[in-house]
Order: sequence, then C-alpha cells, then structure tokens
Amino acid sequence: MLNNAVKFTEEGQIELSVSVQTLTEQSCTLSFAITDTGIGISPEQLENLFKPFVQANASIHRKYGGSGLGLSIVKALVEKMGGKLSVTSEFGTGSTFTATVPFTLDLLGSAEESERRRIVDFSAIKALVVCADRYLDDHIETLFKEYNIQSESVSSPSLATKVVESGNYFDLVVIELADSLAFPDSLAKALEQQENKRSRLLALVHDDSQIKSSAFIDVVLPLPLINSVLFNALLQLFGRAEEERKRSESGVQASVDIPLQILVVEDNSTNQIIAQEILQRQGWTVHLAANGKLGYEVFLALEEILDIVLMDLHMDVMDGYESSTLIRSKNENIPIIVTSADLMETVRRRCKEIGVTDLIGKPYDPDQLISKVAELALPYHQRRKSIDFERGVFSVGGDKNLYLRVLGAFISELEQLLPSLRKALVQQDFHAGAELAHKAKGSCGTIGALQAQKLCANLQQSLENGNLPPQEALDMVFIVLAQVLREAKEYVSKA
Repeated sequence: MLNNAVKFTEEGQIELSVSVQTLTEQSCTLSFAITDTGIGISPEQLENLFKPFVQANASIHRKYGGSGLGLSIVKALVEKMGGKLSVTSEFGTGSTFTATVPFTLDLLGSAEESERRRIVDFSAIKALVVCADRYLDDHIETLFKEYNIQSESVSSPSLATKVVESGNYFDLVVIELADSLAFPDSLAKALEQQENKRSRLLALVHDDSQIKSSAFIDVVLPLPLINSVLFNALLQLFGRAEEERKRSESGVQASVDIPLQILVVEDNSTNQIIAQEILQRQGWTVHLAANGKLGYEVFLALEEILDIVLMDLHMDVMDGYESSTLIRSKNENIPIIVTSADLMETVRRRCKEIGVTDLIGKPYDPDQLISKVAELALPYHQRRKSIDFERGVFSVGGDKNLYLRVLGAFISELEQLLPSLRKALVQQDFHAGAELAHKAKGSCGTIGALQAQKLCANLQQSLENGNLPPQEALDMVFIVLAQVLREAKEYVSKA
C-alpha cells in the first residue's frame, strides 16, 4: 500500500500513522492508516478496487503499470490475520487506506522493555534537532518527549549555527544529512568553539550505504528512525558511566582487557551497526556475516580464533537455526547466543534442542549484551590457549628459568618482527615476507605456540610460491601472533 501511495502521488505528502483501537492485558488491535495526496479514486472505481487483475481504468495501467493484484493480495493477507482493510478517497485529492489488525501481546517482553526504559534517565539531556522534514521533526519530538529530553528544532544548519553561536549549549545535536556524511563546516566550527564539553553528534541518513565512520559524528542511524534504535543510540552516547559501574560490579570489566573475537550473523544493517558499535567499544573485534550461510562460512574460516557467535534467527538464504546446527556439528563448545525479538517458549525450546548456549532479546540492551558475551566468551577464550607452556618448558629440557629467558627473547623478537612482516606484505615483498614468516615459525615452535607455528608455515609456503594469501588468512596470522605475544607477556609477568 505504501508503494502504491508513492507511485500515485506526484506531489504533496504521504503519511503512515499507527493507532491503538483496542487494548487488553493479552491482546490489542492496531490501525495502520496510509494517507496520500495523490490522484485519488472515484466512487465507481472503488467498487472494483480489491478485485484481482482489475485496475481503476486503462489509462492508469498505461501510465503507472502494474498487474492489479497488489491490493487484492493485501486484502487477503489482512483478512487472514483476522483484520479488515478499508479505503476512503476523493478523486483528484488523495486516498486513505486503513488496515485494522488484531495482535497478541508479549506480556513478559513488554514488562522487560518497560523496566529497561524506566531505570534509564535521559531527562538531563538538552538536544538541538536540525531537520528540514517537518514530519521527521515531529517524530523526533514525540520520541524525545517519551524520554523526557528537552529539545529545540531548527530547519537548517545555518540556523543551528546561529543558535549555537548565541551561547546556547546542547548535550546532543541531531542532524538529518540528506546526501552525504559531510557535516556542515560552519556548524562544526561553532560546536568546536563551545566553552562546555563538545556536544554529542547523532546523524540521520536516508541511505544505509552512507553509514561509515566520521571523526566528528558520534553515531549514525538510518531512516526511518525506529524508537528502539534511538534508545540504544542514546544509551551508547549517555549511558556509559552507568554501564561501566554495572560491569565493574559484576566482574565484567576484566574481560574488556581481553581482545575477544566475535562473529555476528545478522541480516539487518541497523542491528549490525548497533551490535558492532556496542562490542567494538569494549575493544573486541567483530566479524560480520549477512546471513546464516555466510555466517557458517566465516566460522569455518575463523574457527581457530573465534570466541563466540551471535546469531539472528530469521534470515534469507539460510536461517539461524540451520546455521547454528552446522556450527555446533563442527564445534561442540563455542558459545552461540541467539539474538531475536521473538523469544517465545517454542523458540527457546527449539534453540535448546540444536545446542544454542543462550538467548537475548532485541532491541539490544547494551548492558545485557556486553555482560552475556563476557560471561560466555571469556571462559571459552581462556580454555583455548595459544601457547602450550608445558610443551615449551619440555622443549628446553624442563628448565623453567631457561624457558623464561627464551620467552623474553621471543617477546622482543616478535615485537620487532610483526611491523616488518606487515610492511613486507603491504609492499608485496614476497622474499622478505617469507623470511620473516620462517623466523616467526621457528620461534613459535620453540615456545610451544603450535597453532601460530602452523599459520606461519602456511604463510611462508604461499609467499615462497609467489602467492599472497586472502585477507582473512592474513588477518588470522596477525590475530593469533598478537594473542601469542599477549599470553607470553602475561606468563612472564606472573613467573
């Protein structure tokens, strides 16, 4: 219906509104109304509107195309859900299509979400909204009122610049960027010259492909703006102190110092961004896969370094159930956390049957996500040591003091070798790279780092054959060597 509204509205506006018609403890009825200022429909045309393969008239088919099946399919789907589809229209003025649909309420999930929002206080935040779209501005204002955020709105960056230059300070600046992530220079300069600490910047973009890193912008969110996504962004920007306190109390803080490797299997770009942002802020490395099939392939390539898998359930190509089953068939121990908005008992039961370790809900609660990842990934990471220290001591005749001296020399050597190896690979100097890989291979074997020894041997062979391994393989070499270096330093410091 939205597609039709866009197709038949050459100028004016299109509005989607959702309202509650009935509400009980276990169910509700929602009304979805799509209003446009398009060509409209005459009373005669309305009579046949929902019949399959029928369009209003031949001229509409010639101009706009289509099969005449869309509305009949929508009507059938709405009625199958126990709902009703209706339309009011005035020819030449516009139309309103209304779908009224009943739903069952998730009482447990609703209570958890209400409690989650109740304990977070954003009332001290003062925000400036820079937005030319009146409807988007109204939507942001409605959401901010829900969080008790004080806000002011202006329609352009130039007006925002004047407001800031007048001495007004804002904790948060929300700006709609129409075409690119190029932040307006005048506004950026005005914000940087504030006497107070710099305002946090939240950019809203119309195209997911625009989402990329920016030195000046703190968080980028795609439009349309979803309430739960905004809530998570506000937590990231203003909830860190409280999160740090909670992590410290629960013992999670120790895991921040360990560079966990996390596979996130998720097809929704917004959820990818949020998960990546939350996890990378802990110093953890995130590997993304856009569906279950890719997730399993990435797992096979990186199994030796991965510490945990976050798995969405409902994805194209291969869903989370099948991907989790395949991963569990290859590795019985790696933690798998299912992340889903659908945590009904049947889902929990099926996940348990295929070997999923735990489940957490969406939208993400940063506290819960960080805590759960640390709780499950840290023990698995610690069991999967990169250095067999007993083997290392044995290789030097059982003399632990000699082994410590060997480790000390190894640490110094590897710290110098890693930058040189990286430089050789970037410059595609295969001869120098092969020699350095050979050197690292021997040193790793001496101290008992057998996985690193094997990876260095494979790298040496590829370079000697004149081949540069795929980027994923190179990344694994450096990740494992960095882990070996960290474990060696830790062993020496405790000796």
